[in-house]
Amino acid sequence: MAKVTASQRFKTIGAKALLWLLALSFFAGFLLVPNIQRFTGGPQAEHTFAVVNGKHKVPVREFLETYRQMEYRYQEQYGDQWDQLKGYFGPQIKNNSLDRIIFRYGAGDKAKELGLSVSDEEVRRLVEETPAFHDEAGVFRVNLYQQFLQRRRMTAEKFEGDLRDDLIRQKLTNLFYDGVRPSRPQVEEEWQNRNTKVALEFVSVDIQELSGSMKPSDAQIREYYEKNQMEFFRPERRVLRYADFNPGGKEIRDRENVKNISDADIRAYYDQNPDEYTFQEENFRVREMVVGFDLGNPEDEALKKLSDDDKKKKAREIIEAALKRVKAGEDFAAVANEVSTDRREKLLKKGGDLGLVSEKFFNKDVVEQAKKLALKDISPVFESFGSFRFVTVTEKFGKGDKKPFDDQKEAIRRKLANERAQAVADTESGQYLEKIKATGIPESGTNPEIVVSPPFARGEMLAGVGRLPQEDEDIVFGTLKPGDEPRLAKVGGRTLVYQLKEVLPPSPSPLEEVKDQVAERVKKRLAREKLASEIEGVKKALASGTAPDKAAKAVKGSAPGETGVFAKADSGSAEGVSGSDVVNKIGRSSELKLAAFGLAKPGQVAGPFEVGEKLFVIRLKSRVDPDPAQRDSQLNEVRDDLTRSMRNEVQMQLLEKIKADTTIEYKVEPDTLIKGDEQEAGS
Repeated sequence: MAKVTASQRFKTIGAKALLWLLALSFFAGFLLVPNIQRFTGGPQAEHTFAVVNGKHKVPVREFLETYRQMEYRYQEQYGDQWDQLKGYFGPQIKNNSLDRIIFRYGAGDKAKELGLSVSDEEVRRLVEETPAFHDEAGVFRVNLYQQFLQRRRMTAEKFEGDLRDDLIRQKLTNLFYDGVRPSRPQVEEEWQNRNTKVALEFVSVDIQELSGSMKPSDAQIREYYEKNQMEFFRPERRVLRYADFNPGGKEIRDRENVKNISDADIRAYYDQNPDEYTFQEENFRVREMVVGFDLGNPEDEALKKLSDDDKKKKAREIIEAALKRVKAGEDFAAVANEVSTDRREKLLKKGGDLGLVSEKFFNKDVVEQAKKLALKDISPVFESFGSFRFVTVTEKFGKGDKKPFDDQKEAIRRKLANERAQAVADTESGQYLEKIKATGIPESGTNPEIVVSPPFARGEMLAGVGRLPQEDEDIVFGTLKPGDEPRLAKVGGRTLVYQLKEVLPPSPSPLEEVKDQVAERVKKRLAREKLASEIEGVKKALASGTAPDKAAKAVKGSAPGETGVFAKADSGSAEGVSGSDVVNKIGRSSELKLAAFGLAKPGQVAGPFEVGEKLFVIRLKSRVDPDPAQRDSQLNEVRDDLTRSMRNEVQMQLLEKIKADTTIEYKVEPDTLIKGDEQEAGS
């Protein structure tokens, strides 16, 4: 697989995430996160996942443990919301985990380049001062240390070697910290910004409401376009000619050896990979009965008339009746298909079958009930996730038991089909690249099909395929010229053999392509022009002391409001955005915020300011200037905060240097490992 520089990976990660990444040291990760031994315990755990800087072999175990540590912290942060947010944060967790590994090794190499080292005494002292290895009296105990190593399946040499690397990285960071402190004028300015506070009243006018009724002529649209072509300027773009070897495409999927995976091959894979198909913890096969408090139909008009308490009472009656039927001998699955209000259950008619459930199952209430039950027993009714439930356990498996073959059969079939399809794509794309290296990709063809891409800019998707990997994008928009030798790129799971066909220089988008955008801007301009005199009337009314609610009545689509008290240094939030240039209840506008702190006396007015789809006229309601008597006591806190902020900036600079000097070569795709680990957890 191709090497990529860390700088190409770090571009997608925000500053806060990077600083958090630095804070999560390797050592702290091992001490604070519960034992994570899911996919990491088999023989494949020590296989090489990636090579950093051409010399550091990163085992599969290390990446997966880092990933799970990161995932655990997100889970702790979001609590009960985690199940809904996991899919959204998955890519970010993966990227942060990869970046943590890059920093771990890249920073260590950089520290050694600078001659930094850590003595045996420093490592010994860190181990002995670690509270996790202390008894109740606070004394270091060797047996506690040894127990920790046994749980982590690590030797003392390996663990202490990791500590040594961690200390070296810390010394590197401290080296860059020396002399980092704010100047006195900086501290004074920040003190002023924190302690100067205002509160605003305002009237907002919705431009969108009026602009929707505007009907600009073609002449007005063309005039605006010709005067403002830079607003519709397209950056430099590229056109590629390529052949797409897609392992998920019909052409490859229909190959005989991909489409038809024999039962014998599936069984052979199952038998040859016992660690992959062995339970790492206790599992239960569970069926559940669910009756939601909304009784499965929140839109039912009759149910809407019931109080929440009445609905809950009715749900309890339904679930208790179902429990009696099952205990009397009726088939659990049949009753579940009839009674359960779970929408998936109603759709799939699976008889309440949850499949295999372990400690990692999202509904901890179900897990706790299952652990108490003997086979075929039925739990009492319990409340969970806005519903009443009861469960039964039909099978139990202990740690070390084999996973039932029938449960794994279809997953293995898909896995083998995916592997064979990928092998076909990799082999045939490589062969094709060798074949056309000298002649280039032909103008057209059907075997493989030759595609000419629509023009695309840096950062944009290649239509129908996805975004090129950063390394290839840098080449396509860098040194590559039309007619240069074809190249191979991995985009998701598919492989492209591509050649640069054409470079399109920056240019204005044709009016036909952007006419709708231009028309919207003209509509807003016409709306603003029509509102100008009415807004001026609002401004005069506020300046004369008229209450905002009365001033707002003069203009259609207007509304009064107040911001509450805020300081110049505060971050605000409004309309789903937040930041230092956001004013509460108004939105993002550095111009408006600057003007607000330029108002000296209550009653002074400023505006209008355009923020999003609205115009705002503001009036100063109150202002509090810094108290000189508090100055000296507050300056130290401000100085400390600024020092931390400046050190964060230094950390960012250090990261920039490390990422520019670090390469990582993946031997296994991260997504493949994560998917396999999650399948292991769900089995």
